[in-house]
Amino acid sequence: MAAQGTVLYRARWSILAQILWALLFLAPLPLILILPLFGGRDGDSGLPSGASLLLELALGFLLWSPLGLVLMVVLWLNSRFAMTITTAGIERRGPFGSRWIAWPSISWIQPSEDWFLKGATCVVTTAGERITLRFTASRYTAFRNEPFSESLAVMKDHLTVPLPTRVAIDAHQRHLRREF
Repeated sequence: MAAQGTVLYRARWSILAQILWALLFLAPLPLILILPLFGGRDGDSGLPSGASLLLELALGFLLWSPLGLVLMVVLWLNSRFAMTITTAGIERRGPFGSRWIAWPSISWIQPSEDWFLKGATCVVTTAGERITLRFTASRYTAFRNEPFSESLAVMKDHLTVPLPTRVAIDAHQRHLRREF
C-alpha cells in the first residue's frame, strides 16, 4: 500500500549496507578466477593445461553460483524491510508485503522489551494486536539511514530507545493532540 499523508520519517536499509552486502557476494569471484591458475600444470611449459583450466573454472562457477544466488536473495529480502511514518499512520514493509496502520486504529506505541528486538517499535492496535516492527530494533541501527551519533548512542547504552521508535511515539502523541 502506498503511504498516505506527509512523510515524517522513513527507516530503511542504507545504500552503504546494500553495497557491503553486494561486496560480500562478489568477494569469492576473484578467488575462483585466480585459483585455477595454480592447478594442474602442463609438463613442458609450466602453464595450466587448457582442459584443467576449463574444468576448474566450470567447477568454481558451479559451486559459487548457488551460494551467490542465496546471498543475493538474502540481500533482496533484507533490503525490503522498512517503516514509514506519515501524518496518516505507519506503514510496515516486509520482504513479502506491507501493512498500513492508520493513527485512529493505534492505541499506543512503545519500545519492545524482547531481548532480541530491544527497542523495536511495538504498535498496539485498538483491537489489542501487538505489531513489532523488527527492523527498528537497536541491533539494526547501523544498517539504517541514521546519523552516526545515533549508532554510537545505542552502542554506548543498550537501553537507549532507537530513533524510529522515538519518532513513532512522538508522531502518535501529535496525532492524539490533533496536530495532524
